[in-house]
This record gives sequence, C-alpha cells and structure tokens, in this order.
Amino acid sequence: MSSKEKYSRLQVEVPTHFLEGIDEIRSIINMRTRKEFVDAALTILAWAVREKMKGKEIGSIDPEEGTYEELIMPCLMLSDFYGKNKEETQKGQPPSQMRSCEEQEVATT
Repeated sequence: MSSKEKYSRLQVEVPTHFLEGIDEIRSIINMRTRKEFVDAALTILAWAVREKMKGKEIGSIDPEEGTYEELIMPCLMLSDFYGKNKEETQKGQPPSQMRSCEEQEVATT
C-alpha cells in the first residue's frame, strides 16, 4: 500500500446484537480488530460478486451428505445479472477501486 494512499472513514449503525455477533466471530477466528473483520468481509463480498459476474454460483458443499446450498443474496443476484447483461464492461471484473486483502497490504488499527 502506498504511503500516499488516502483513507476515508466509514461509520455505520448496527443493532447491539449484530455487533455482539461480529465480536463473537472475531474471537472464534482470532481476529484482533473490527477493521480486520470489515476488510475480510469486503474481500469475500468482492470475490463473490466477481464470481457471480462470471456466471458462477456461490455456496457450500457438504461432502458427507453430497448436498449443495447456494448463497442467495440480492446483491449477488444483481451482480449475476450485471455480468450477463453488461456488454461494455469486461465480464467478471470488479470495480477498479476494490482490491482484495491479498492484493494489498492490510493496515490494522
């Protein structure tokens, strides 16, 4: 990450139980900060959007049962539609400003 990169502040209001759930997940996966959590969540969402734009499905497989459950979210349904119907953009490309954690150094606070 460039030392000249600009940062913006993102502030959201969530119900207390939602924040408690985030903190519980953070403790399970040994994530130190809420910023790390948001970075990871945005990375997963950006990946899912790119995959849906390529016409792929997002879900989980239970290898023991041999079952598949697709993740259904309105934003993913829209990105699937966008990927199939937006001819002037290269299919499967995320917004240029969105980079995954693997593509950038993640600064934690």
